[in-house]
Order: sequence, then C-alpha cells, then structure tokens
Amino acid sequence: MQKNKHSIFPIFIFLITIFISSCSNYNDGYKTENQKASYKKIAEEKYSDNINYMFSPDSAFVVSYKTEEQTTDNSTPQSKFFIYDLNNNKVVFEDNSRSDKIEWINNIQLRVLKRPGIITVDPKKNLKLLGYIYDLKKNKKLPLTGTKNNNSF
Repeated sequence: MQKNKHSIFPIFIFLITIFISSCSNYNDGYKTENQKASYKKIAEEKYSDNINYMFSPDSAFVVSYKTEEQTTDNSTPQSKFFIYDLNNNKVVFEDNSRSDKIEWINNIQLRVLKRPGIITVDPKKNLKLLGYIYDLKKNKKLPLTGTKNNNSF
C-alpha cells in the first residue's frame, strides 16, 4: 500500500500544475480584454463614433483618433487623438490639431504632420508649423528635423 501512495503523488502534483497554469492563461486573456475595453471606452466617451485605432509596432501603446469630416464650411478638419499605454492602462498624451497624418515611427515615437496654413520664410518656423514628434520615453513633443527619416514630405 505504501508504494501506491508514492506513485499517485507525482500524478497529483502534475494535475495541480496544469490547473494552475490554465488559470494563469485565463487571467492573461482577461487582462488583455480589459485593456482593450479601457481604451475603447475612453475613445467612445471622448469621440462618440468613427474612431480609428493604431497600435505601436510592439503593441504596447494605441492611438485612438478621430478626424472631422471635410466640408465646404470646414476645409481643414481637426483631428483629435490620445495615446493609451496598454501596460499601465492610462492615457499618456492627448492633442488635437489640423493633422494630415498621424503615424508611428517606432515603438516610442509618434509623428504628427499638420496642415501648415501660411508658410513663412523661416525654415525652422515652417518645420514647427508642419508638425512634431511625440516621444513617449521623454514624455514630450520634439521638433521635426527636416530629415527624410524624420519627416515624410
């Protein structure tokens, strides 16, 4: 009888390990669904409908944005957007502008290209009018540099 007790113990441990592992996987899926629900819920509260989502290359952040419709009365529609940190479940940056293009440059930088309006003779001022790069690591706007890697003119 003693021999049977010892042979059942490893099987029992194995079954417990599988059970705990499957519970952990279930919770990971729940967290992912909650993350999705959080940024979508915030976007719906802010922008109501016609919302677009764009994930960073590593899927750690998502940009939720909406652009107004272009009409005869509104020839330069405004774009509204926010960046949501999926790992920390919070909005990390929000802006609205007359944007032509919002795009991820890499995992931590977002390029925002604007409609400049009136161009000046000062090239540095023109770059400022054309947009910026938001750096999530530095948590600030960086100027466009005019290089091909930095701008898509």
